[in-house]
Amino acid sequence: MAVVIENVENLSGIEFEVKYDPRVVQIVDANPGKDGVQIEMDPVFNSGFIAQNIVDTTTGSIKVGAALLSGDKIDGNSGLFSFTLDPQAPGSSSFTFEKVLLASTSNQSIPSSIEGSTLTVSENCAAATGNLTLQGR
Repeated sequence: MAVVIENVENLSGIEFEVKYDPRVVQIVDANPGKDGVQIEMDPVFNSGFIAQNIVDTTTGSIKVGAALLSGDKIDGNSGLFSFTLDPQAPGSSSFTFEKVLLASTSNQSIPSSIEGSTLTVSENCAAATGNLTLQGR
């Protein structure tokens, strides 16, 4: 599942907390060689600073914070982060953005709207994919 931003200007930092139902779906560790469970940051942050990348598989929480450095910024549309889902049991799980902070190059908050997502796991579901989209304003 990918989290993307559309129609943004001067984005240089992000902070998110996303909640999901861990009884229905789990996040697959994007970096098994590192302690804990992590999501995959978009390559746009390869030269940036990753302040937080934590998945709590017990409570169903994803916490991520990242910043671009040296005046780098995102204008327009871009991926932010993604994760692979492992179905656990039939049912539905919402992906709820509990916290969304988008910061500009001048350290100002960028207003946004969120298109969340609900995932339904069927009896014979082997994998799941999708997108969560943020709209910069």
